Amino acid sequence: MKGLYMILILLELDSNESAQPLVVNSRERSRLAHEYANHFTGRHRNNIFYRRLFDSDLVKHDTPEPQARELIEHLETRGARIIYLTSRPHTMKNTTEQWLSEHHLLRPCVFKYYGTDEKDPDGQIDTGDRFMKTSA
Repeated sequence: MKGLYMILILLELDSNESAQPLVVNSRERSRLAHEYANHFTGRHRNNIFYRRLFDSDLVKHDTPEPQARELIEHLETRGARIIYLTSRPHTMKNTTEQWLSEHHLLRPCVFKYYGTDEKDPDGQIDTGDRFMKTSA
């Protein structure tokens, strides 16, 4: 009897600014977040940048990487199961899954969650929509 095995491939949806993205190119969303954050000063600028970067309204500016669908389908025909990991907060889940579906890239996706529920300098409640916190 042959052994059973599964190939599980975890793919990060977005890359950082220095890495080549595999699935989603979010550089325009990042540019817009930087532009917005530049209206603030001091230690809050970084937090505000990440809040804006992870704003569901900006997902429409993302583009699929040209090779993404072909690569994923190739891996799946070889028996792999694809699961996306993302540092996108849970508040982006619906918008991200809709975007992935529209681009024929929808696969199971694991989102992060953390937040303080405190108000930030821009008046918004922190619900985990930021990548990192800056210290006082």
